[in-house]
Amino acid sequence: MFGKIDRAYYRLEKMLVVASLLVMSLIVFLDVAHRRLASPDSTITGLLIFPKKLSQTSAIKNELFANAPAPKGKAQIKIREGKISGALNKRLAPTRKWLDESVSPIALGLLLYWLVLFALRTSVRDQDENMDIGRGTFWLASLAAAAACALLARFDGGTHWVLLCCVGLAGTILSIFSGRNAPVFAAGALSSGIALLAKLMVVAESHWTYIAVVALCAMGVIKVAWKNGKKAEAGLAAFVAFVLSYLVYVGIPEGFDWGTEVSIKVLLLWVGFLGTSMSAHKHSHIVVDFVRKLVPNKVRPVYDGISYLVAAGFGVLLTYLGYLYVFGTPTCIYAMEATLPLSDAPSWWGVAAIPIGLATTSVRFLGVSFAAFRGDLPVAASHVPTLPEDGE
Repeated sequence: MFGKIDRAYYRLEKMLVVASLLVMSLIVFLDVAHRRLASPDSTITGLLIFPKKLSQTSAIKNELFANAPAPKGKAQIKIREGKISGALNKRLAPTRKWLDESVSPIALGLLLYWLVLFALRTSVRDQDENMDIGRGTFWLASLAAAAACALLARFDGGTHWVLLCCVGLAGTILSIFSGRNAPVFAAGALSSGIALLAKLMVVAESHWTYIAVVALCAMGVIKVAWKNGKKAEAGLAAFVAFVLSYLVYVGIPEGFDWGTEVSIKVLLLWVGFLGTSMSAHKHSHIVVDFVRKLVPNKVRPVYDGISYLVAAGFGVLLTYLGYLYVFGTPTCIYAMEATLPLSDAPSWWGVAAIPIGLATTSVRFLGVSFAAFRGDLPVAASHVPTLPEDGE
């Protein structure tokens, strides 16, 4: 009975850990991407303008300080560098603006398209070794994807959004019916969609971006379930996606900067302490078994039982201390009603993982201890490598 409950709880823990890791990856990625997209500085523009920047720097130095004496001291050097930087930025402003509006979006679109195409070609290479992509088709799709990205970078709304959506839709349809050239058009559709999502992050409220990501993930799950004939699972995935979208719309704070905070102060704690409990289930905790090897085989079950009993007792002590820290005193985290500054989430949501994870770890150590006293110590707990359990 205990074993069945333990395995069921382990599956729940594994599901929560996987979900937490996926959510952490997503919200941290969106936070970093938004910071980069919202920045006025373009990396591609900086690379393109670098040669001209070098030549203009020398020219400005000659114009401003050709007959000036050499600077003395750090203060004079900083003043001279500030004058050069100001004059340089003023002179390069028209070129930088032209690159930001015209050249950089096209270059970024081409780079994005080629990266997506490379990923798709790599994924289907094993399926079709003879896949042949025409050179004309390749360049036509490349230019279409670059043009779509350029439209997004230059315009914020109106018909240009509609045009980009049409480009992505057309690429998707062509990728379905184009046979061997499918990766070319699929890459165009994906790169256009990525550009659209990036623009959405900058010009729209953040919850629309999260809803779009939920919808994309749900579409992938629904497609796989429908393809495998699991229509009930596909319908369930659609319902869950609808519920998640509603919760995202009404429950997630505006902006993206809260993602890193929640990942580090909430989800990471749950992953760590649930992982501790999962390790106890798999008997994969680090154990110093030097003394155990010296114990005679006849009394080794007693030694193992006492060892795990001591570990369980130590876990119970830590569980009690964790409970006091989170819930058990007038000055505990829960009683103080503290919240995280960016997300406004209660602080105890994260630290609650401490007593919960340690409690389940202690219970599992206690179960292994009883098994050891009976002489039924699991093989993995005796530090002999084994195959994974059935169904895990």
